[in-house]
Amino acid sequence: MVRRGGIRAVGRKGALYSALIAGSVVFSIPFAWLLLSSFKTNEELFLDPPRWLPRRPAAPASSPYVARDEFAVVRPKACPRWRWQRLREILLEAARPRVEQALAHSDLVPREELVAEITEGVVFRAASSVRDD
Repeated sequence: MVRRGGIRAVGRKGALYSALIAGSVVFSIPFAWLLLSSFKTNEELFLDPPRWLPRRPAAPASSPYVARDEFAVVRPKACPRWRWQRLREILLEAARPRVEQALAHSDLVPREELVAEITEGVVFRAASSVRDD
């Protein structure tokens, strides 16, 4: 036994559910954009025309967390230039094995950059303690 208006009721419900599904898809697009934008770089966020998917990130050649040339070792005024060049080499050679020994059991990457930067820092600290008079 078929109810009165049975086909119309099914048609109305089908249209209602179709409209609800279409509306939910339309209103979920900004959420999807928000979610995908969280994986993009600043340059990718402001591209024209915009892209939906972020690019695959490139592996960095060097660590962004190691400050290059942070320690500018300045020659003390009382030390002649030729003597300072030799003294700086001696300090670097003396500090490097200790730094390598301290980092021997760490899994830091890139290790060579870090050893060089820490060695420069140690020499900087040693040279900054020398008086200029």
